[in-house]
Amino acid sequence: KNIKNFVNKHTNYFDIIIDDASHLKSCILENLENFLPCLKKESAYIIEDYRFPEIYEAKNDLKDEIHISILLKSIANKTKFDSKIVSNDNIKKLINNKAVNLHRGTRNDSDIAFIYF
Repeated sequence: KNIKNFVNKHTNYFDIIIDDASHLKSCILENLENFLPCLKKESAYIIEDYRFPEIYEAKNDLKDEIHISILLKSIANKTKFDSKIVSNDNIKKLINNKAVNLHRGTRNDSDIAFIYF
């Protein structure tokens, strides 16, 4: 309820959102679902350490959901993906991105994604 109230109050509000949460696959997907509506038209959504669920088994709490790296490659290629968490409206928004930039840090698990709208 608190998240819905926050989103309703802050729809089209933010220029940038940075997801640096628990790195659980469920949290990454739920954050995308919940907070994409909060972004303005010209904005960026950033996901830090998005490969944690692929590298660390404990972070992969949703085995039947798409890996975040595959999701990011799909939206970079403007192709649809399936998710039980991310709604069709948000999938369309993700696919209509202006650019997706993926970067690897100095450690094997320090990946960061920038999605521009």
